[in-house]
Amino acid sequence: AEWVCYVNGVEKDGYSNRNDAVNVVALADGDKIVFCYGNSPTPEDASVLIKITVGVEDSEDPPVQPTDWTITLKGALTETIDQKYFEDGIACGHAATYTDENGGVWKGMPLWYLVGFVDDDKKHGSGAFNEALAAKGYSVKVTSGDGYFINFDGASVAKNSGIIVANTLNGSPVPQTVGEKNKPCWPLQMVGPAVSSGQKVGGVAAIELVGLSEPSKGWEITLAGAFNRTVSQAEFEDWVKCHGKSYTDSKDRVWTGMPLWYLAGAVDDIETGSHWTFNNTRATAGYTVRVTASDGLTATFEIADLARNNSFIVADKLNATALTADNGGPLKFVGPGLSGKQQVGGIVSIALEGLPGESAEPEWTLSLEGPKIADLLTKEEFEDCAACSHHTKTYNDGVSTWTGVTLKALCGWVDDDVIHGSGAFNIALAETGYTVIVSSGGDNPYSKEFSSRDILANPENYIVASKVNGTAITGSAYPLRLVGEGAAGSLSVGNVQRIQLVDFQKPTESPSIRIVRYASDGKTVVEETTKTCEWMEKNLKVYGDPSGVRLRFQGPTFVPDDLWNPAEDINPGKVDEVVKGTAIRDLCDLVGGVPEGGEIELIASDGNKVAFNYTNVYTPLERQGEAIVAWWTERQGYVPDYRDGPRLFYNTPDGIFGADDMRACLAEGYRHYYHDSGIQYPSAAGVSNKNIATIAIKPGPREDWSLTLTGAIADTMSRSYFESGKACAMAGHGATWTDGDGKVWSGMPLWVLCGWVDDANKHDYGTDPFRDDLADAGYNVTVIDYGPDGVKGTDDDFSYTFNSSFVKRNKNIIVADEIDGAPLPNDGKTWPLKLVGSALTSNKQKVGSIDEIVLTGVPIVVVPPTADATISLKAGWNFISVPKLLSAGNNTAAIFADVDREQHSIWQYNAAIKDWKRVAETDPVLPLDGYWIYSARDMKVPLHFNGDAIRTPPAKMLARGWNAVGFTDTEPATTRDTLLSLGDTWTQVIGYDAGTQQYETSIIRGGSGNHADTQEMLPMKGYWVYLRGESELAAIGA
Repeated sequence: AEWVCYVNGVEKDGYSNRNDAVNVVALADGDKIVFCYGNSPTPEDASVLIKITVGVEDSEDPPVQPTDWTITLKGALTETIDQKYFEDGIACGHAATYTDENGGVWKGMPLWYLVGFVDDDKKHGSGAFNEALAAKGYSVKVTSGDGYFINFDGASVAKNSGIIVANTLNGSPVPQTVGEKNKPCWPLQMVGPAVSSGQKVGGVAAIELVGLSEPSKGWEITLAGAFNRTVSQAEFEDWVKCHGKSYTDSKDRVWTGMPLWYLAGAVDDIETGSHWTFNNTRATAGYTVRVTASDGLTATFEIADLARNNSFIVADKLNATALTADNGGPLKFVGPGLSGKQQVGGIVSIALEGLPGESAEPEWTLSLEGPKIADLLTKEEFEDCAACSHHTKTYNDGVSTWTGVTLKALCGWVDDDVIHGSGAFNIALAETGYTVIVSSGGDNPYSKEFSSRDILANPENYIVASKVNGTAITGSAYPLRLVGEGAAGSLSVGNVQRIQLVDFQKPTESPSIRIVRYASDGKTVVEETTKTCEWMEKNLKVYGDPSGVRLRFQGPTFVPDDLWNPAEDINPGKVDEVVKGTAIRDLCDLVGGVPEGGEIELIASDGNKVAFNYTNVYTPLERQGEAIVAWWTERQGYVPDYRDGPRLFYNTPDGIFGADDMRACLAEGYRHYYHDSGIQYPSAAGVSNKNIATIAIKPGPREDWSLTLTGAIADTMSRSYFESGKACAMAGHGATWTDGDGKVWSGMPLWVLCGWVDDANKHDYGTDPFRDDLADAGYNVTVIDYGPDGVKGTDDDFSYTFNSSFVKRNKNIIVADEIDGAPLPNDGKTWPLKLVGSALTSNKQKVGSIDEIVLTGVPIVVVPPTADATISLKAGWNFISVPKLLSAGNNTAAIFADVDREQHSIWQYNAAIKDWKRVAETDPVLPLDGYWIYSARDMKVPLHFNGDAIRTPPAKMLARGWNAVGFTDTEPATTRDTLLSLGDTWTQVIGYDAGTQQYETSIIRGGSGNHADTQEMLPMKGYWVYLRGESELAAIGA
């Protein structure tokens, strides 16, 4: 049922067309407005009718007197019950009465009778109310004629005569309105001892069963452990195709099915992917496996006897024929040495009992129920979730500040098989649409329902809070309350105990990708097209045809001494799929291609972006391979069943795009890193954007810039890193503000950038980098524009200082980098960053051309900078170099001040004049130069690199003869590659071993054996190189 509005006989659909809404269109005196309620209602057949004549106090239409009425029931069936039918039902005994606190006697029909009329195809008689469906769970939505609704929990409605749909009060039809506020009452009113004040809906026009379970196709089995997973017959049979085993019994009968330990592995712990693995640690600690039949018969086993044993099988076939009830079907447990009682047939559930680490008696739980996954989240698990910065949010309702977890995060826990991690919330499912029912506990439980699309669009508007003003919720709302702008007023739910995801919609069309080419302003569209994945397969070359190609992305190594892992033997399959897809170059060519030097952005449906340049698409290195968007996987099939698709893959020759491939193939600004424990780990998997909705072609990369952040630590944030942080949908770092001219500014909230440097934790995964306690203690946040001269501390600087209490988690103070989707104008006072937002009340606060953000004050404790690299000195003479330009303040020979040189000078050789130079403490230490330094003992010298991206890589002119040079990378490289820029002018290289205090064997250009030029030159070392003529040596790293 729905509301429809007509103006002068013409339907107005404000949902599909905002400009056609009745509150937008101009109305004149005499216009006739009619509101209709019903199933596709018109003024002629509506269940409820409201007529208004504009500008007429007393309409010429006589008031509509209560006469006959109808109520719409919707569930497995849709039925319209008229007044006579309803009254006949009461006369037949389907009646209940309730006396209110004022002595009024209400009479009507218990709600469960009406529910039973449409919960399945049996309307009347014994068993009309389907108790099994009610136990599975659904919500009963009762809607008034004015659109107000309340949801009752299906289980609480079941056979409960204390929830009454009343049609009479004291023997007469219920009045038009009730109470001081004249709330609607006629024709039907919700009353009863089990109906709370907030549930007393009047003017009832419709009753709908939301989330009613559909009959399963075939049988099902429930796996219960760390969470519950319902497995359908079709899924089980698919699993058998991948992991199936067989067992031949003593009678030579062959049973086929799934090893029980595989099924245990599906639910023995919570993982971040949908590829379940068996938890050996928990199996070693021990737990019990209970197998239960439909008749209640059970048998228990110790996991130690079953772990990785393929002989114990949950069989669905005997001698290749599906099991029946006569031989233990649909599933039977078989294996060697099992007694008759242990060979459980008709299996309906397998439960893991006594799992190690499981909370025994939690203080409270929250039931999360999805289409296949269900979990009972304990207080401890909820609090762990709330401690994660990506999930925890706050909401201020004007009186109190509520803190908790977004409803989106909780939906992501059970919407599909990926329970936890960056891809837990299934965007494709949410976009297609489902209903989220949030239910209370208590004696009179109630529910409210929400749209997945609304939750996806505004996740911070729906928060399941466990704290108010910093302390645990108490009273009637304990332990959890749903709050937020999307759940305000009557939509808020207290004492939350259950969240259900129901009524999943099916996509109406094949997923598509918009390909758009922009003009030089990055905003004007030159050409665009939209193509479905189905069209791509039919009309463009298919990579991986016919059976798919296995492609992988390497994740972080978490090994500080092997960040790039060229061997690709650490975490090589963070993303691992057998795929088919379409080349990105073929899609770009549909709109005229990418101009040489251009940039391509892959934009996901949630706004997350990854980018690369022209060469990665049209002239990729061999080790990268073709860049494709995959729309099919062997594991899940075509999109949208392939939940991460369309997704970026590189068709690499070895099948793995590793961190070292990323370093070689992608420019620095396009790489991805993962922060953990203060270390920035390369992660090639991070560039594999998923759910790609748009391919945007820009004529060239945007002009680079950097932002200096100074506080407890100092850091420089590049343009590309700022943009990736802003686009991070999981963390919700992005923010927008629309100014008075309707222009949309976008960027990151100032408080997010403060959290980057308010202590030593910049962005470690799973933590909240912003320190609320420091902000409460109070410090200054100064936003600085260095002025036209670009130099800090001169007279043309402009800045504004805010108190941290004002900045704290204030999403209305935004450091913007775009306006209407394009870079800010480079007018000398705006680009690259400008402070904007509704919280700023004066132009002085709106600092433009931002160069630096500085945090000062007592709470900000400066942390000594962590070295980017170190030079390891040995006792005696050392021939050394620095691999990169050093940062200001750390780029002179003063970096060796702590070295005990025993009165020895630091020496540098000038090949042009063939003479030695003594290095002073104020002399710069530069890459490509070799230095001789003496140390009395073994020690390390920390190095801090220059993070400014706007500079050219170093180069140095070398003279004929011997030159002292430095090595310019943080990873070893062959001598041949290192000296490539010298061509054939160099003849030999000699290094020095500080450990033995002797020169090493020479390396000769074109040499062999011990003199081969394939030998590696090493970071931090100096080398002698001989040239036959003058030439320029270029750095191999920047």
